[in-house]
Amino acid sequence: MKIAYVLQSSKGGIPHYTACLANAVSKYADVVLLKPDKTTADGVFSSRVEIVNAFKSANLSYVDLYRKRFISFRTFGHLLSYKNIKIVRNIKPDIIRFAGGLIPPMQAFIRLYKLDKLFPLIVTFHDVPPRKYLVLPKKISETLILVAINVMNFLDLLMPKIKYEKVIVHTQKNRERLIERGSPSEKIVVIPHGAYDFFKKYGNYSKMEEERNCILFFGNIVEAKAVDVLIDAIPIIAKKIPDVKLVIAGDGVIPEKSWMKMKAVNHKLMIRPEGTLAL
Repeated sequence: MKIAYVLQSSKGGIPHYTACLANAVSKYADVVLLKPDKTTADGVFSSRVEIVNAFKSANLSYVDLYRKRFISFRTFGHLLSYKNIKIVRNIKPDIIRFAGGLIPPMQAFIRLYKLDKLFPLIVTFHDVPPRKYLVLPKKISETLILVAINVMNFLDLLMPKIKYEKVIVHTQKNRERLIERGSPSEKIVVIPHGAYDFFKKYGNYSKMEEERNCILFFGNIVEAKAVDVLIDAIPIIAKKIPDVKLVIAGDGVIPEKSWMKMKAVNHKLMIRPEGTLAL
């Protein structure tokens, strides 16, 4: 069996998530990976995985999408490179696997080339947010960006739905949201997010002492990961474990209400930003 994995993003957690899946599956099947020419996971793909640098590196992650940091002429040029998904017709896989959702430009090219009619498609949606057909700007500077988002949402309503063989989500709540949107329940599978197994190769962790009563959040700070719930829990945990400490290490947006709560427990919380944290 031949499986074609498609990686759309160049940074963030999705490249490593895709690498972990592709590496594991390559033990049992022929795996081809179509990806941007540069990603943050380029050093961890197994030699068993055939790499095809099909797209230009857009340097985008889910945080960039959440924070609307993706509108530029350079980015548009990179997104247009997703037209190269058509080369999958020459690869002739038994399955096309999208491990990081489907962004609108990729959806458009899948429809254009009728890939969902030619091959079984399996997609993982890491989050299924409530559907909003009209997104209103909170700042004047966001107006142009949100006009583009609203146009894409409207076009998505008019376009024929992409046919998926299976859809994978990580929670029952996300499964229910997809069913509410009309997705066939028998095609939706809930598979919890696994743990990465290759990071231990890149450091001598056996010599590191475990820090007692320390909770580490590591990764992109986006709404779906509910960092605000974790922050809310610290004062409750502290009643039984007074020396508990929460470390947040990542890039994204911490809600303003959570910032206020953090000030009240600032001796129990540390922020180690991977990028820029902003309200």
